[in-house]
Amino acid sequence: MFEINRISLGNKSIYQMKNIREIHELLRHIKSNYSSSLFPEKSYNDALFEQMLKRTTYIVPIYNNSIPVLIYMSYFHNSPCVFVIKLNSPECIYIIPFTFNHEYQNILLYGELLMKPNLFIHFERILSIDNKRFDYYSYDKHIKQLNSLYKLWNIDWFIPKPIYSLNEINKLLNNTNNVDIIGVRFYSFSNPVVFYKNKNDLYRKNFKINDIPLMKDKDYWVSKNKELINNDIHSNSNKFDPNINYKFILNTSNSIYGIYHLFDDKNNDMGILRLSKFEEHNELYEYIKKFKYIHMTVKYNTKFNKWYIPFKTVKDSIIKAI
Repeated sequence: MFEINRISLGNKSIYQMKNIREIHELLRHIKSNYSSSLFPEKSYNDALFEQMLKRTTYIVPIYNNSIPVLIYMSYFHNSPCVFVIKLNSPECIYIIPFTFNHEYQNILLYGELLMKPNLFIHFERILSIDNKRFDYYSYDKHIKQLNSLYKLWNIDWFIPKPIYSLNEINKLLNNTNNVDIIGVRFYSFSNPVVFYKNKNDLYRKNFKINDIPLMKDKDYWVSKNKELINNDIHSNSNKFDPNINYKFILNTSNSIYGIYHLFDDKNNDMGILRLSKFEEHNELYEYIKKFKYIHMTVKYNTKFNKWYIPFKTVKDSIIKAI
């Protein structure tokens, strides 16, 4: 299961993911399955507004002091999870302690996180359900789907945004009780149209999922003990020669068959390497019996959610050992 911290957010107690490897694994999964085309928006102009007057158009408010979020409901590591990903800080991911209807395998929503005076998560847009993208020509159908989703969990602080008809726009923007509203989104085209009171707020719509920086596949140390890592050895560019008889202190403990801890150069725990083949385990274990730390190339498989050895043999993957 995920490594998490229990935290207080607003007036609620929820969980936050803390393992960097798991965070990037989740972001990589979303990025590989949902392209930036899921988040298109058009900036407001008068010509577009004239077209809106000729069709059924709905509007939703954009709030000040709110944080745009992705809400991802999916089976992850074979467990139903609800993730809230802050788009202004994608490595901050919350896990909400409730499950969604098993009728759906994947739900991706766009919304806002508000924490004052109390915590609320407002969702306004369905990006995808079971890999089916939603458009916004007939937003009334979209509203029905949003309400259907809401009934699945029925959480009073996890709710759809308020939705207005176009002829209510003046009341919405001029209402003194709505001082926190900085703009609106119009839904009547294939993509939302955005209007902001202040152009300085335009940064809120510039997010693209392809801009998320991800941890790349790289070289890692395989170790049974992370107390010592010799960076001088790591800086040497010579390949590890298994035929040379090195003399080092050895640690041969192996608690779980075929599973090894991975550490980066800063000694951060990057998770575990799982070996699926009996031959791979035996070959690596022979090196572990001789060396305390092994520096080797591994890669991450997004389809099967695991680190693996990318070459035919363990010997080809090993760079260095101490």
